[in-house]
Amino acid sequence: MAATSFKYWQRKLKKNWKRLHRSIYVIAPLVVIHYAWAKKGDLFSLQGDIVRPLIYAVIVTLLLVLRVKPVKLFIKKQWSSLTRKLSSLTPQKKTIENKSTT
Repeated sequence: MAATSFKYWQRKLKKNWKRLHRSIYVIAPLVVIHYAWAKKGDLFSLQGDIVRPLIYAVIVTLLLVLRVKPVKLFIKKQWSSLTRKLSSLTPQKKTIENKSTT
């Protein structure tokens, strides 16, 4: 996916570039299922080496969910709200006036 993200490939592939990048939503879960079958053999008995495929499934799911536009906008809104709150909590620089004693 990273190799086809350059402007050159976007121009060369045109509409197929977008199709290729959208296909990752189908391909990535299938790759995780394939890996789980190859490692374990039977997914439904939940025995054997299932931990690593489950970790990969969680990571792939998280990354794909983060690419969904409403989720991305929600996170962006929450992040900006959090940074605003944090910036209001930080102490502002105060100028110290020199008072001369007489």
